[in-house]
Amino acid sequence: MANESALTSPQRLAALHNTGLLESPAEERLDGFTRLAAQILGVPKVAISLVDETRQYFKSASCPTASEPAGWYPLEGCYCQDVIGRGSPVILADAWNESGFSDRRSNVRAYAGIPLRTANGNVLGAFCAFDERPRDWSKRDIDVLTALSVAVMSEIQRRIAERSAHDSQLRLMAERTLAHAVQQQMPVGVVVAEVPSGRLVSVNAQMTEIFRMPFKPAADLQSYEWTGFDATGNRYSALEWPLARTVLTRETVRAEEIRIRRGDGSDGFIRMSSAPVRDSEGKVVSSSSPRPPTT
Repeated sequence: MANESALTSPQRLAALHNTGLLESPAEERLDGFTRLAAQILGVPKVAISLVDETRQYFKSASCPTASEPAGWYPLEGCYCQDVIGRGSPVILADAWNESGFSDRRSNVRAYAGIPLRTANGNVLGAFCAFDERPRDWSKRDIDVLTALSVAVMSEIQRRIAERSAHDSQLRLMAERTLAHAVQQQMPVGVVVAEVPSGRLVSVNAQMTEIFRMPFKPAADLQSYEWTGFDATGNRYSALEWPLARTVLTRETVRAEEIRIRRGDGSDGFIRMSSAPVRDSEGKVVSSSSPRPPTT
């Protein structure tokens, strides 16, 4: 059956659960839409029905003067499942006398349900009005329900966007925590700088041991407190370090030997590599790995 196929669609169910609205309490922001519709249409009840595989959740249900608690209701006998199945409005003046609906054994006779459809085309449920008496729904009635359903769906889409942004932030925090833990355990020095500013984002413990000095926050390339010399004894300027060249030009530098002046005044030799790295958002950062020479 069309209803069963639509109701059990994995994509639709995933979109429904992704809203985070199932089993959430009633909210005045959504109750306001159902209450307004009930007042304008003069019907006993208007609801925001979110329909899963076997039941429906009334996120909001209002009569003209009050709102009811949110809760689950069985699908048997309801008409919101038909909105899901058809993917279009279901308008019934008297369901008891409508073919395909008369055997539902529902107390509801008049029903008007408008699909609540996501931007991706998934029908989550219905914005619906119903009455236990027959009713000839006017064009104005349907226009009111349609307009308010758009407002309801805009609010739901906002919730989906906020939930997605929150989940992305949590994943980013987890990735950064993992990356930091890995950097701290690496046997070579690792420093990560932001592009294009050159701001130091991360410095691991090995860097401190190699340079025998703490690394202070640096807002840009000119603020790095490193001292190094090339093979001819000339001192590196701030913008000549491999990390700086990568930040400025995206150049990849491999194992460039540098004599460094450590924090305790002694000299040492490192081989510094630097290459551009892209994060999960496609943004380029620049990482540098100085280490003692192997020869």
